[in-house]
Amino acid sequence: VALVDAAEAIVADLEERRADLPLPAQIESVIDSWRRQAGELELSLSLNPVRAEGKALRARIERVHARSFEMVVTAAISPPLGLEVRARSTQDMGLAVTSARDVTTGELAFDSVFGAEARDESAFRQAFGAEVRRHLLDLAPAYAVSVDDAGITLRGALGDGEAFGRMCARASEAAALLARRRSASAYR
Repeated sequence: VALVDAAEAIVADLEERRADLPLPAQIESVIDSWRRQAGELELSLSLNPVRAEGKALRARIERVHARSFEMVVTAAISPPLGLEVRARSTQDMGLAVTSARDVTTGELAFDSVFGAEARDESAFRQAFGAEVRRHLLDLAPAYAVSVDDAGITLRGALGDGEAFGRMCARASEAAALLARRRSASAYR
């Protein structure tokens, strides 16, 4: 599994949605398998970092329900995109007042799966060319996908080190593809 060169560290947080419930032994074994996978990829893995900003790849475990957890991996894109794209099933953009507005790509397959907001519609369409849209659509069946100023985030079922490695690689690939596309289209 090849991750983008910028991913010098995988940062893993344990985020408990309900602090009154202890983390089960299952989580400890998952973290151990993540450490092994990170070692095989020659990346460092740190738990509960004081500062995680600026890392190219950030991973965490989130509690979804009392006994249910998911993996969350975000691959950073710099500078920030100034947009928000989410799979419609996970869309939670809320009613915040921003300068962004709803946009579409004009591709029914993509627009029916993803909702998007951007400040600059033409720049959004240039950055989200056919290759980027195909890649995100390929990710959608396996992961809840979102793209925002933090980068590309994938959410999926809690898995072992191999599943974690695949998720990190897929997020990194998507971020690198979007960054290349944005650079080629001079997206600002």
